[in-house]
This record gives sequence, C-alpha cells and structure tokens, in this order.
Amino acid sequence: MNHSLRFAITRTNEELSRRERAENELVSIKNDLERLVLERTTELEMRNKDLEKALATNNELVREVYHRVKNNLQIIISLINMQKNGDMWCSNDDFCLDMQRRIVSISLVHELLFSSEYLESLSSKKLLELMADRIGELMSYGSTVIEIAPDSLDVQLRLNIAMPIGMILSELLSNSLRYAHNEGVTSLISIRITKDGDWMVLSVSDDGIDYPDDFKPDESVSLGLHLVMALTEQIHGHMKFYNKNGANSELYFSTV
Repeated sequence: MNHSLRFAITRTNEELSRRERAENELVSIKNDLERLVLERTTELEMRNKDLEKALATNNELVREVYHRVKNNLQIIISLINMQKNGDMWCSNDDFCLDMQRRIVSISLVHELLFSSEYLESLSSKKLLELMADRIGELMSYGSTVIEIAPDSLDVQLRLNIAMPIGMILSELLSNSLRYAHNEGVTSLISIRITKDGDWMVLSVSDDGIDYPDDFKPDESVSLGLHLVMALTEQIHGHMKFYNKNGANSELYFSTV
C-alpha cells in the first residue's frame, strides 16, 4: 500500500509539474502574442498617421491647384472683358461673350470642386444653381428668368462627368437666352436633372421660339452645337431636341 501510494503521489506530482510547465508556456505564448499585437498595432497606427498626413497634404495640393486654375481662368476672363470694352481685339461682341461664358463654365466646375468635401465630385444642384446665376448674369437678353425645377434631383458628379456637363449646360443655356426672349414678355428657362431608367437626364426648356422643323444638330454649323455633340459623345451619352411649348433639349448621361 505504501508503495502504491508513493507511486500515485509521484505520478500526481509529475502531472502537476507537467501542467504547470504547460500553463507557463501558454502564459509565455500569450505574453509574446500580446507584445506582437501591441507592436503591430503601434506600427499600423503610425502608418495610418503617416497616410492621414500624406492625404491631408495631397488634398491641400489639389485644392491649391483648383484655386489657381480658377484664378487663372478669371484673369483670362478679365483680359477678354478689358479688350472687348477697349475695342482692341474683339470686334464681334458675341464671339467675346461666348469665349467668356465657356471659360466661366470651366471655372465654375473648379470653384465647386475646390469647395467640395471630397475634391473629386460635386453636387449637380449646386452646379445648376451657380451656372444659371453666372451665365444668366453674363448674358442678359431681355427679361428672362432661369429657374431650377423643384423636382430636379441632386446627384454627385465626378470630375470627368462634371466638366462636360457644365460646358453642355452652358451652351444650352446660351442658346435659350439668345432665342427664348420675346420683346415685352418675361421668358422662362427651366433646367432640371431627372432619372429615366439607368440614365440621368439634364433638361433645358424654354417658352420661346421652337427649333426649326428641319433642325439637325449634327449638321449645324454652330460651334456651340458642335461642342454639345462632341462632349455628349465623350461621356457616352446622347442628346434629344424637340419642341413642346418652346424648345426643349435633353442630355442623357450615366454617373456610373
């Protein structure tokens, strides 16, 4: 009995020692893992801080580029206006006006991108409002009101889409401002963005003179229409022109 008891005690002590060693090994492994996790976490936090700093620097550089482009375009607009007023170069007022308007359109997109949160897209609602205000102020033909339709959607436009759309809108507004007004009558130009299936639709309509019955935009000699069709093709969209209580133009485009 004494021998069996001693044997059992010895086995028990060996088992306890084995378990103690195993527990110590587990504690050591746990401590090593915690140390590695802490080191990795610290490393990742430092990398994240570096990335955040680099991103902030990049954003500031992009904002500075947008700001300088907008300012340089404004200088060009001012020079054109000075030459037009001084009759030093622009003998054709419409030519000067169209140059100013097109540069203004590009400048407005950069202005909105400069003030946007993400620097890579802008609000379509803000673009329509700003374009209507600036182009309407630049081109004052008779008594004409430009309104943003209440049902107009507000979508985010990426830079590669926003720039062509801004220029197309500028051309369509210019066309309506030139031909929609009637002497002694307040004319209305309405612009909106709606959705038609997979397409977004930019509409410009006025209550002025209809498009001619034989109107073919692809065959027009107008530089403005050539720009509209070329820019529409660039963003893989398509245009529709039709008469309904005045002239109506629709640009179908995708934001995907």
